[in-house]
Amino acid sequence: MGTTSLRLPAALDAPVAPDYPAALEYPSVGGSSHEISRTLTPIDERAQDSPAAMNWSNLPRAELPTRNPAGLGEQHTTGDGDVEAVLAASTYQRAERIFGKLKPAKAKKKLKALVVRVRWKGNGKDRSTAKQFRNLAKRADKATRSASRGKYGVAMTVTPWTTIPKTSCASYSTLANRAMAAAGKLGSKYSPRKYDRVVVYFKQTEDCFWAGLAQTPGTIMWLNGSRYTSVFVHELAHTFGAGHANYVSCSKSRTLTARYKGCQSLEYGDVGDLMGAGPTAGATQGAISRRIGWLAGSRAKVAGRAKQAFAITPRASSRSGIKTVKVAGKKSIYWIEYRTRTGMDKVLTKDLTGVTVNVASGVAKKSPFVLDMQPQNGYEAVALPVGASWTSPDGVRITVRKLTAKKATVMVQRNVKAAKKPSAPAAPAIVAGDLSARITAAKGRDNGAPVQRWQARAVPLDGGATVSGKLSTGIAKSFSGVLGGLRNGVAYNISVRTFNERGWSPFSRATVVTPLPNAPVVEVRSPAAGQPVAGSIPIDITARSRGIGAANVVSLYAYLDYPWSTSSAYLSQHGNAGALSISRTMPLNNLPDGSYTMRFVATDARGRTTVAVRTITVTNQSPTVTISSAAISGNTLTVKFVPQQQVNELGVAVIYLQRKAGGPLIRSAALATTPGAPTTWSYDMSGLPAGDYLVDVLVTDAHYWIPADGAYPYPHTWGVARAQASVTR
Repeated sequence: MGTTSLRLPAALDAPVAPDYPAALEYPSVGGSSHEISRTLTPIDERAQDSPAAMNWSNLPRAELPTRNPAGLGEQHTTGDGDVEAVLAASTYQRAERIFGKLKPAKAKKKLKALVVRVRWKGNGKDRSTAKQFRNLAKRADKATRSASRGKYGVAMTVTPWTTIPKTSCASYSTLANRAMAAAGKLGSKYSPRKYDRVVVYFKQTEDCFWAGLAQTPGTIMWLNGSRYTSVFVHELAHTFGAGHANYVSCSKSRTLTARYKGCQSLEYGDVGDLMGAGPTAGATQGAISRRIGWLAGSRAKVAGRAKQAFAITPRASSRSGIKTVKVAGKKSIYWIEYRTRTGMDKVLTKDLTGVTVNVASGVAKKSPFVLDMQPQNGYEAVALPVGASWTSPDGVRITVRKLTAKKATVMVQRNVKAAKKPSAPAAPAIVAGDLSARITAAKGRDNGAPVQRWQARAVPLDGGATVSGKLSTGIAKSFSGVLGGLRNGVAYNISVRTFNERGWSPFSRATVVTPLPNAPVVEVRSPAAGQPVAGSIPIDITARSRGIGAANVVSLYAYLDYPWSTSSAYLSQHGNAGALSISRTMPLNNLPDGSYTMRFVATDARGRTTVAVRTITVTNQSPTVTISSAAISGNTLTVKFVPQQQVNELGVAVIYLQRKAGGPLIRSAALATTPGAPTTWSYDMSGLPAGDYLVDVLVTDAHYWIPADGAYPYPHTWGVARAQASVTR
C-alpha cells in the first residue's frame, strides 16, 4: 500500500499539486474495513525514503499548465518543481456551508473514525475546539454520504490532546504508531482497534507541505491542522483506494493528441472533483467512484459498438438513472458525466458545469484525467458544450445533443474517422450599430471537434479596408458579438467562419449592413411637462448609451434657461459610463414667477448630443394682489387694492385705466405700496363718456422682467401679479 497527500500552503489550507510521499508498507488484509481495523499492527518505516511512482505513461508529471488556472490565484513554483496555488481561506467557507446543508440518503454503513489529537515538543496544541470537531463530524458525514450515494457515512470520536515523544510529521509512520499507542492509553473508548479509520491530527506545521495524508488503500489518515470537510473526505476516499482527479492539456487548440504528444498533466488539476483540489471540489467522478465502490454498477453504462444515445443524470443529484457512461476506445477508456450545481456540486463555479469527459490509460486508470474540451477558455471551462462533438485520437466520438436540469442527452459512436474542419456557417443575422454591427450566427457542422473560435469579416462595398475580428468562445452552437472599427454610412458585406482543432471553416455567405451613429437617450422622470414648482425644482434624469457600439456618456446637464439672459442655472454630472444620472433639487432662490424652459443635455465620448426639453411654471415666489373695491361716485373713481409679499421682495405697483377691455389706455400711475397694507388710488373721470371701464392693477417683485419689446397689456411677464375690476360710468 502507499500514501497519498493533499498539499496546502502552510498559512491558508489551500490544496495544490504535490509529489506523492513515500510509500508506507502496511499488511494487506482481506475483508471489510472493520476486519482491517481489528488487525492493526505497527507500520514498517523502512520504505519511508522510496517515493511512490504515479506518473501517467507518455505524460510529463506536475508540469506547469499550459495556461494559468483561473480561480487558483497566484502561482508559485516550489523548489521541487511543484505548482502551489495561493487560495484565500474564505473561499473554503462557502464550501463548508454547502456541505453543512446537504440532505443525503441515510448511510448503509457508518465508518467509525477516531481522531487522535497529538502534540509533541516543538509542536503543541492549536486552538481547535470540541465544537469545531463536532461540526466537522456532521459535515464530513453528510459529504461522505453524498459522495458515496448513501453507502457510507462517518461517525467521529475525538480524543483529548495527548502528548507523544518528540517526532516529525515527515516521519508519518512513526507519528501514526505513537499516536495510536497514546490513544490506547487513554482508555478502552479510544482504542484504535475499535475503529474503522484512525485520523492523526496535529497542529499545523510548515515542516510538512501537505494538509492531509492517507494510506491508499488503508485505514490511517493524517491531518496537518486542517479541519476542512473537503480535505477530510478527500483523504477518506484515498483509504478506499481512490487516486487523484487530474487534468491534461495538450495545447491552446488541441484537447488530446495521438500518443499524447505535446500534452502535459497536472495532478489534482480537476478542480471540480473531490479528488482534485480547491474550494470547488464537488462530487467524485464516476471512474473513481466505480473503482472504490461508491457508485453502483447499475448507475454506470458501457457503450457498445453501435451508435447509441444516453440520458445522463447529474453526477451529484439524488435523481436515479445513469450517472456515467464508459466508452472503450482502441487505446484509452473514456468516462462521460454531467455536472450541474446541485447537491454536493453546488460548490462548482458555472464554468465547471456541463458534460465532462475523463480519460484513463495505462497506470492512470486509478487516477483519470479530465479532458479540456475548451482549451481556448479559462482553466475551469472543461465541459463539452451543448451542440458540440469531440472525436478522440482512437476513434470515439461524443456529441452533446441536449442539456436540461434533469439530464444530458449524449450520443456516443465508436470507430469513427478523425475529426475535420468545420463546415461553413449559415449567413449571419446583422443589426447595424454605431461604427459597429452586432453579428449573430449559427455554426455549421463541427465535423467531430468543438468550435473554439469565430471570426467575423466586414468587406466595405466602397472598396475600403476590410475589418475582421476573432472571438474565443465555449458556445459551440451559435455566436453573438459586436464587430467594431466600421465606418458609419458605409455598406459592408459581413460573413463569419468557425475554427476547431482541425482548422478554419470556409466563410459563410455575406449579409449587407450599413452602420449608423447613435446619440445617447435622455429619460426625464422629473419635472413633468408644465409642472408647477415653488422653492426648488426636483430633478430626476438619466442619460444612457443607446444602441449597438454606442459610446459611453461623458456628461449630463440640467439647464434652467433665463428668458431675460443668455445665462442659465444648471446641475451637471460627468463621467465615462454607459449611464449617468442626476437626482437632486435645483433651488429657485429669487426667481420670479412665470413660465421657463428646461433643457436636459447628454453628450457621449464621440461628441454626440441629445437634448430633451420641458416647460415648467414657477409659482408662489412673487407677490400677489387683490382689488378690494373699485367704484365711481359722482365723477371720482376710487380703487382699493392689497399687495401681499411671498418669497421675493415687493417691487412697484402700477394701476391702469382702460376704456373697456381692449380699448384705449386712459391713465396709468405708479404707486408706493406696503406688503399687506391697503392702497387707495382716486381719479377724476370728468369729461369721460359714459360706458364700461377696466381697472388693471399690476404688482411686481424686485426681480420682475418684462421683455424690452413688450407693451401694455404685457401678455408675457415674469414676477408680475395682476388683478382687474370693471366699473361703469
